[in-house]
Amino acid sequence: MQLAHVKELEGKYLLATYSRYELLADRGTGAYLIDKSNKRYLDLLAGIAVNALGYNHPRINRYFENRSNGPFTFLI
Repeated sequence: MQLAHVKELEGKYLLATYSRYELLADRGTGAYLIDKSNKRYLDLLAGIAVNALGYNHPRINRYFENRSNGPFTFLI
């Protein structure tokens, strides 16, 4: 998905309560977001509807992998 398409969808479906960065993250690890060109961004926005636990932590991944066949609650 391209950044322009994401921005179009955000404009259509999200309430613009704060401005957004010109960033399309491809993945995350630890406290960093990484774009498709492998540029790393330190994620300092925990608390603004983002993951405050970091990205791809092995214990968190195992938790959800072990519960993928049954019910669980995930609050964002």
